[in-house]
Amino acid sequence: MNASNLHLLLDNAALLIASTIFYQVSSYIKETYDQSSEVFDAFLFGIIGILIMSFPYVPSPGLYIDTRSILVGLIAYIFSKKTSHFLMISLILYRLILGGDGAFVGIIIILLSGLIGYLFRFIDLKYLRLYSILNFYLLGIIIHVILTLCIMFMSNTNYAIAFMNSVIPLLVIFPITTVVVGKLFIIQREQINQLQLTRFAEKRFRSLFEQAQIGICYLETDGSFINTNDYFNQMFQYTRDELMSLNIRDLNDKTEYNQNYALTQLLNDQYAVDHTVEKPLLRKDGTTFWANISVSRIRFNQEDIYMSTVIDISERKKAEEMMHYLNYHDQTTGLNNRQYYESHIEKVDVEGNYPLTLIKIDINGMKLINDAFGYEMGDTLVKKVVSLIKPIVYNSDMFCRFGGSDFLIVYTKVQKPYIDIIMAQINHMMTNETIQNIKVSVSSAYAVKSSSEEDLNLVLKKAEMRLSREKLIDTSSMLSRTIEIIMNSLYEKNSREMEHSKRVSYWCEKIAQRMNLDSHIVSKLRIAGLMHDIGKIGIPDSILDKPDRLTEEEFNLIRKHSEVGYRILSAANEFSEIADYILAHHERWDGMGYPKGLKGSEIPIYARIISVADSFDAMTSDRAYRKAMSFQQAKQEIIKFSSVQFDPSVVKVFLEIIDSDTPSINKLS
Repeated sequence: MNASNLHLLLDNAALLIASTIFYQVSSYIKETYDQSSEVFDAFLFGIIGILIMSFPYVPSPGLYIDTRSILVGLIAYIFSKKTSHFLMISLILYRLILGGDGAFVGIIIILLSGLIGYLFRFIDLKYLRLYSILNFYLLGIIIHVILTLCIMFMSNTNYAIAFMNSVIPLLVIFPITTVVVGKLFIIQREQINQLQLTRFAEKRFRSLFEQAQIGICYLETDGSFINTNDYFNQMFQYTRDELMSLNIRDLNDKTEYNQNYALTQLLNDQYAVDHTVEKPLLRKDGTTFWANISVSRIRFNQEDIYMSTVIDISERKKAEEMMHYLNYHDQTTGLNNRQYYESHIEKVDVEGNYPLTLIKIDINGMKLINDAFGYEMGDTLVKKVVSLIKPIVYNSDMFCRFGGSDFLIVYTKVQKPYIDIIMAQINHMMTNETIQNIKVSVSSAYAVKSSSEEDLNLVLKKAEMRLSREKLIDTSSMLSRTIEIIMNSLYEKNSREMEHSKRVSYWCEKIAQRMNLDSHIVSKLRIAGLMHDIGKIGIPDSILDKPDRLTEEEFNLIRKHSEVGYRILSAANEFSEIADYILAHHERWDGMGYPKGLKGSEIPIYARIISVADSFDAMTSDRAYRKAMSFQQAKQEIIKFSSVQFDPSVVKVFLEIIDSDTPSINKLS
């Protein structure tokens, strides 16, 4: 091999090595123009292959040797099939264009080089040798041994001269070149992949930074802005350019004592990494909002900077404030509740605040009002009482709603005469107050803690015991008056119920007299007959007077009236016995009645009497949904349901009354 041929051979190898540089540069071009990697690589290597074939080494006439075999083998081994296919097709077409005796062999060499590259790729993937130097060297040896054998197929060639002139390049220089170029491709491909991953991560981070639904900013150590995301800008109503001329301290609420706690802590503590604080921040328009601020020290370009995230927590703060309010306030009156008292009384129960006075107030008849008129009426009564008491105790230390009808007032450092005046004023304010003709009435009592040695809980119990005694005195007559008002209210809203109650009262009295019961029992049954439907006070007239069939919900509401009546009447001692009769007057002899499903003698006898009287009058009275039966028809119904719905002994007495007292009965019809 002469110097000229060696020079050509080295130029060809150098061109191949230069292809690795072109491949490195191509990564920047692909990124700049957003080109597909496989297509661009195929085009690049196709051009390089054609250049290599344009400057061949000619060891003998008609024989052209170049490094296309190395390029094709390496591309098939290392790169994708699409890239290697495009390369081989490009080189085959170019070789056909060149023509000559060696065209067929040249094409065979291209195909065999690619096939051997594919084979090495398959073996490498299967056995995980991962592009070792040995693999590259074996690839170079095998390709060029086969290339040497291919020379024998060429016509008009002096095989001896061709072999002698090509053996060193093919079996020495080309395998070594294969190793060098192969490793360069692998190194550069790894660098390109790493660069692409870095740039992808950078793009993804930038995208996350810009699109994040929380405010993010980067700060210098003095608090001036380096960068902000869109959400941060929107949150504070500034543009990014406007923020660049500001300092993070400019966004702090100036009325907030702890203006820059998180950042200040970082600045003052060289070992601090991050801090989090919740505080109000200032928008451009001067409004404030609560934010959760996290500030972290990070290292960037050999310098410390801060990254801060800002989350608007205004809604959460409002919810917390509302929860705090609900925890410590009564929703109906707005007063502090028992939980507030228990949480804050320790701050009041201290030396220097004695004497400490606890005043307990309870609304009389509250349960009765709720049962008779519903809880809305009860709430109205509570609000009324609070509105009367509040102006009197405006200077108290606490005014709390302790329960449904129960209130507690706390005074510190006041003497007994002052408390007596307060109590007198409260009682006076209630004197002429009414709600729907019901007199507003409260019972009240107080107890005093005079020194730290006394247990405040025992003082509270003392006040409650005194209140209980007061209620025994105050409530009895008040409850009786209230029940009378309830009955009048029922009769006022439904005159038919009044007439019905009077007739039931008449029949109850007649049955009791015929059964020779004691006179006081007869009297109670007469009153029970009048009051047996008192529980209907809370049922709307639209249901009581409904001409159509009741819905299941409406019927269930009607069925509740005996229980409601029981609760109303049992509130007053003088009606407590009658309450038991009212509760059971819709029970049936066969046990199919309500509300308890009592059977036979389990039902109080007085309730059995009311049941017959109530049913007979209901049948013989006009109702919104039907006309009245005649006495004879109603009598037959009573007989029919004797021992089923009604007590047969009561039915027998009632029938005797019907048969013997016809003139009086006719007056009722």
